[in-house]
Amino acid sequence: MVIPILDYILDVEEPEDIEDFVMHLEACINTEGDKGADCFSFRIMTPKRLEKLSKGIGAMLIRSVFIVKGSNMEENINYITEEIKKLLEGCARESWEETALAINYYLNWEYYDPQKGICDFYKNTRNLT
Repeated sequence: MVIPILDYILDVEEPEDIEDFVMHLEACINTEGDKGADCFSFRIMTPKRLEKLSKGIGAMLIRSVFIVKGSNMEENINYITEEIKKLLEGCARESWEETALAINYYLNWEYYDPQKGICDFYKNTRNLT
């Protein structure tokens, strides 16, 4: 059984307004003993920004977005870290590809193409073609 582990989150910076922002981040996820990691992207957004966007757009389907309302980025990142760890608990599968596809249900896997499934680059680098 392949058990995914959150290694770290990339690109964390303090926004200008902690109550009104949207930010793109990446979680690096691997397995125990693995030296490399695959990146899974997501966004974090405050309720205030979500309200602004929904007024301009209307109804939205949101995937890979965490709504945060911490008083600082450390609080927000701690919340996201714990939520990602909870998500990963249910994503263990028999192979890394199956595990990554399960994670991709929640976060955007760097090697996933919605039109093709697992992208050709990933397949080629692991001799899966």
